[in-house]
Amino acid sequence: MKRPVEIKRKEEIERRIKEEKDATVMKRLLFLKMVSEGGDLRKTAKVFSIAATTGYTWGQRWNKMGYEGIKKHRSKCGRKFKLNEEERKKLKEILMSRN
Repeated sequence: MKRPVEIKRKEEIERRIKEEKDATVMKRLLFLKMVSEGGDLRKTAKVFSIAATTGYTWGQRWNKMGYEGIKKHRSKCGRKFKLNEEERKKLKEILMSRN
């Protein structure tokens, strides 16, 4: 396991917890709060049902980018399109004309 993360900007975490409406981001903030208050990263990760490496990543992102680092981001994973943009437009037109 990587070395422990020291969570920075603890006051901002508290402020964001009071304002956050997104449940996923709230979970990340609460995790960071517990770790910043001295909670063991591995044990805290178990409590939140996440991998310790995920918790470590959240801590690293928070320290480097703040709130932007833990917000939900569209992932670039997943299946790639087999059709290019023009082919997708044509397909959409065909399907829409059937109705």
